Amino acid sequence: MAKKLTKNLIYNAKQVYFQNNFIVNSKNIKLTWKFINEALGRKTVPLQLPSMIYENQRFENPIDIATALNNHFCSTAENLCNSIPLVNFEYAGPSVGSSFYINPVQEQEINIIIQSFQSKDSIGGLDEFSVKHVKSVVDIISKPLSYLFNLCIEQGIFPKILKISKVVPIHKSGSKDNPNNYRPIALQSIFSKILEKLLKVRLNVNMASGKRVPLNML
Repeated sequence: MAKKLTKNLIYNAKQVYFQNNFIVNSKNIKLTWKFINEALGRKTVPLQLPSMIYENQRFENPIDIATALNNHFCSTAENLCNSIPLVNFEYAGPSVGSSFYINPVQEQEINIIIQSFQSKDSIGGLDEFSVKHVKSVVDIISKPLSYLFNLCIEQGIFPKILKISKVVPIHKSGSKDNPNNYRPIALQSIFSKILEKLLKVRLNVNMASGKRVPLNML
């Protein structure tokens, strides 16, 4: 009797545990899958790539394997870009009458955006800063960041260093030595994400106001 009762208590406790975690992390795909795998009893096995075949050549050195995957992902992206009709986007220069006004970036706004990110140890881009790193110094860096981001907006420049991501290959299915069986996950710099959010808010505000947004300003 006690054994059956204990099993029922454990079962109910697990059910509540997973239900609560699925609700709390409903907007976090990574954590959702973590708990799905935990519920199904799946164990995460570190990805090991003994070799990779790219352009009919087999690579076994880790650096050569990484290079082969990088070349594969880059060629795929290049082919996709070539299939899209070319549109000439150029910076239109200083504001004109047919353009729209972009509010300056404020320190408090940057502070709110940074605090909205989930605290993670993962890093992306070349700066190697994690969300936890930036959150720990948010009160110090908000002012210089607002100055730098305002310069980016005024001059129509998105810094090249913020366009570089750390790419992690995720195996989908099939043979592990076939680069077509991987999908790339790009980890961006947190500073890139902050600037993107700032621009998104300003574009949405102008679109909501009913003003026409010139294509060369997007």
